[in-house]
Amino acid sequence: MPSPSAGRGQAWLRLIDGYVGIPLVLLLGARPKKRLLPAFSTLGLLQTAAIGDTVLMSGLLADLRRSFPDVRIVLFTGPSNYPIAQLLSGPDEVVKLPVDHPLQAVRILRASRVEVLCDFGPWPRLNALCAALSGARFLIGFRTPGEYRHYAYDRAVDHSAQVHELENQRALIRALGVESTSRPSLRVDVPLPGGLSSKTYLVFHAWPAGYRAYLKEWPGPYWVRLAESVRPLGYTVILTGGPSDVKQAEALRSRLEPCLGKDVVSIAGKTTLPETVRVLREAAAVVSVNTGIVHLAAAVETPVISLNGPTNSARWGPIGPNSISIDAEGPGCGYLNLGFEYRGHREDCMSTIRPERVLEALCKVLRLPAAPEASGVCTAPPA
Repeated sequence: MPSPSAGRGQAWLRLIDGYVGIPLVLLLGARPKKRLLPAFSTLGLLQTAAIGDTVLMSGLLADLRRSFPDVRIVLFTGPSNYPIAQLLSGPDEVVKLPVDHPLQAVRILRASRVEVLCDFGPWPRLNALCAALSGARFLIGFRTPGEYRHYAYDRAVDHSAQVHELENQRALIRALGVESTSRPSLRVDVPLPGGLSSKTYLVFHAWPAGYRAYLKEWPGPYWVRLAESVRPLGYTVILTGGPSDVKQAEALRSRLEPCLGKDVVSIAGKTTLPETVRVLREAAAVVSVNTGIVHLAAAVETPVISLNGPTNSARWGPIGPNSISIDAEGPGCGYLNLGFEYRGHREDCMSTIRPERVLEALCKVLRLPAAPEASGVCTAPPA
């Protein structure tokens, strides 16, 4: 599975985006704005980063397709979210943009000749610049407080920190006259890899992505305690991750081996993205830090428990009938809105999520009458 880009949290990208992007957006924003949405036969959607944000768009795409059956829909992505975008139903075409080379990205956008372009990026001014130079006849994008990026758009939609990002996305396409109600959903047809059997295993995903990702990691000893608690249930534990997670996933597997023996397996870096989605779909349940995996699991309707420390679950929790978000205890956590607001905030939020709370949620989604007794063997090799 490809490792996701740091996306919204990269410090250098924020720096360039602010010092270069804001003045240029203001300059381009001086052009006359169109008041009325024109009739259109081609629609572009711009989402250049974040697997989770892209998964959330899957329901919107289904509603857009129903509303505009004859319109050509083009989804523009960055390199990090291009693989997941290819799994979405609805677009007629998915186009990968070189987001680190804005001029080349603009040339690709102009060559696509979309008439209306919706920019789903909540903060990057470089997105707004590319949109303004795309040649589209009508531009729709977010007005995000403090980001000074909305001047380029013909219609700016308020981006709220008080609602889930899915609701912000729905507000954006409401500007097209579409009322979206569909939940995120994914379908994959690839075989289940590695000889796994459906519903016989749990997935643990320990590795977040992005800026200061370590602050979204759950402590290693807590994963061990959770594994010790689920051992009596008889499930295999599968550790997922991308190529960059292979070493740390193997280190975690070694820590869990005294407790689980051969019933813990790491597939980090060993599966394609469609295969990973299939592994999630066939799992009995998924326990994960808040990252793209929780949205993938929710979109295939697998029971998923999301561990949220600095991440605000009301803004970024998984959406689905079998999803549970566990938030950090105590004040001062859940402060992330756009993904980079760490300065001056607590750094110990994940350690306040006790394994007992996770086990209780896991028993709930597995429909168990009570939590199993811990095996007490995790500090020594199994017999």
